[in-house]
Amino acid sequence: MVLCLDIGNTTSHWGLVDSEGPGRNGSWETTRMATHLPVLLSSLRNGGEPPEALAFSSVAPRATETLESVLSVADWGAPVFQLTSKTCRGLELCIDVPSELGADRIAAAVGVQSLYRLPAIVIDMGTAVTVDAVTARGYMGGVIAPGLAIMTRYLHEQTALLPELDPGDLETESGLGRNTLDQMKIGCRVGFGGMVERLVERIESDLHARGEAPASIVATGGSVPVLLPELRSRLHVEPHLLLRGLHEAWRRNRG
Repeated sequence: MVLCLDIGNTTSHWGLVDSEGPGRNGSWETTRMATHLPVLLSSLRNGGEPPEALAFSSVAPRATETLESVLSVADWGAPVFQLTSKTCRGLELCIDVPSELGADRIAAAVGVQSLYRLPAIVIDMGTAVTVDAVTARGYMGGVIAPGLAIMTRYLHEQTALLPELDPGDLETESGLGRNTLDQMKIGCRVGFGGMVERLVERIESDLHARGEAPASIVATGGSVPVLLPELRSRLHVEPHLLLRGLHEAWRRNRG
């Protein structure tokens, strides 16, 4: 059992993961790392069966420093593995500057390698939405676009009269809004879903031109439940893809 921790810009997710996938898991705001992580480590240490190791990825340098500080104070005795572009054994990064690729995207790519038929397209709907292509050759590239929370917040912040939306509550009774709030919800939900669909189509076209077979399409991230009705039916939803990728990356590096 490995404690896997995905440190994001807004939210950090953790899980106790083995070869079958995550068991106990949870999340917290990344800015609250210093508060929540010591409590978690203490509960694991006193639970009778501490994890064999800690594996983490991070796109938030300050939170990484906090993690290292907490581990030092907590006297964490197990090995610590950080997933980066240099430690993603078994995943070739076929891009111009591998060090620029976020560790979260590397974790998702490793996860999809171990769980799905390749080629695969991975959609991660977090603070930003990323759409990445993974083939038998490795990680081939991807796309970055604004996430749903950014879209809903921007509408409110950049206009004088439009209200702030809850990105988790965009349901409406009709596809044609009869008031400002419903019109905004439809615009964000359907517009964002359409953007994701178009990005996937472009990557599918690129893979086809390279002679690849039809791709598995895998989605993860907090906005998936909201947008699932707007996306293609053959989508595979893997809510713990990054945690499973971290466990697999740790396993590959263990020797």
